[in-house]
Amino acid sequence: MFGKITIFASGNKSELKDATKDLVRIFAETVRAKIENKGKPSQSTSTPTTPHQELSMEDKIAQLERLQKLKEAGILTDDELAIQKAKILE
Repeated sequence: MFGKITIFASGNKSELKDATKDLVRIFAETVRAKIENKGKPSQSTSTPTTPHQELSMEDKIAQLERLQKLKEAGILTDDELAIQKAKILE
């Protein structure tokens, strides 16, 4: 199944068409999270880091696959993809 993402910003409208439903969902969740965290201090600069839960290899692979889909859709740049991959593989 395919979905469509419509973005409205400063009176402009842009559409991403023929994206898989999974990709549309991931994109929407990412944008919502960014909007919710807007104006909040970054965790890396204001609070001490806490150990993160170790992911299973299956979870890591699933996250890497999602990142690759976002890259292929033009949502992530090569640099952003590399940064996120490094975080997952730590």
